[in-house]
Amino acid sequence: MQDGKLRKLRNGLFYVPRKGAFGDVPPSEDAILEALFGGKPYLKTGPSVWNSLGLGTTAVEAIPLVYNKSKTGVEQVGKKKFEFRRVRFPRKPSKEFFVVDLLQNLDRAGADPGEMKQALGLALLNGRFDGPTLLEMAEKYGRLERPQDVHRPAITTLTLSSKKIRYSSSVERPGRP
Repeated sequence: MQDGKLRKLRNGLFYVPRKGAFGDVPPSEDAILEALFGGKPYLKTGPSVWNSLGLGTTAVEAIPLVYNKSKTGVEQVGKKKFEFRRVRFPRKPSKEFFVVDLLQNLDRAGADPGEMKQALGLALLNGRFDGPTLLEMAEKYGRLERPQDVHRPAITTLTLSSKKIRYSSSVERPGRP
């Protein structure tokens, strides 16, 4: 470390900088996350992923959102901040999982719920997303955000042809209003 070949990101986490056109290049976000989680599962999500779904969101990512099995909170690693959430997520997430993820994070994505409902309805009609898989992802990974939400209707229904496709940031529980 004294000869400048090894740099400290934080306690117990070091890197060897690469040389770039404008000086030393820090490690990539993916390299930092791999080092932090040491092979344990994690999933990087957020505006960059949501924007790619083609549902009209164009949010900018200030702090990457990382789902994992061990930590929650915002952490600074070197000059980079990450928001960690300890939540369930699939090992191989489908685009339908990311739709549910987006619906759970509409405020963070800067998306209007009404516009999102319309865009998702059209995307389902056009076959861009699989309705049954979307329902499965909502049931497995959807969640209530706040305790007071328990008494609100948890599912928004889209009527598409003769079928009803349900999606939400939470899953309706039997016996609850």
